[in-house]
Amino acid sequence: MAGPLPIGHDWHLRQPVGMRTAPFRNAVTEDSAVPAYATSLPIDAPVDAVWSLLSDVSAWAEWLPAVTSVDALDGPVLRPGARFVVRQPGLRPATWVVTTLDPPRRFVWEARSTGMRMVAEHEIDVVSSTQSRVLLQFRFSGWLGVVVGRLFGGTVQRYIEQEADALKRKLEAS
Repeated sequence: MAGPLPIGHDWHLRQPVGMRTAPFRNAVTEDSAVPAYATSLPIDAPVDAVWSLLSDVSAWAEWLPAVTSVDALDGPVLRPGARFVVRQPGLRPATWVVTTLDPPRRFVWEARSTGMRMVAEHEIDVVSSTQSRVLLQFRFSGWLGVVVGRLFGGTVQRYIEQEADALKRKLEAS
């Protein structure tokens, strides 16, 4: 999809049968069997302010209801290879490893377990000097990832929407 994203949440990238689907400009997967989820919304804050809050993952539990705690195993600084244990309500703790870092625009991290890989992308686009657009994407892969992604897809979509909404509220209240 060319041009800017529409205002509000942009729903599912590739979803299990029966869920709403829509084209997405930054699709994380071309394989329709792999569950992938996304949301995007504008934030009335400059990119640097959004990056400062979003990249401080050790503090997520302070403002993000979908996160109970984050333990920085290699120190609180976001850097390639840094590991963070994230605990979320109703889910097992996951150790996320930063794989891509492009401050102040994007970071990607992944978590693995037997038969499964999860990838979460966090991207910030410039709309203007005072407005940004955050794009959150999440996908599962691996033989077990496809199954887990379908079972927990509703929770994943709800959590990434909560993350985007909480980020927007926190920044716009400042």
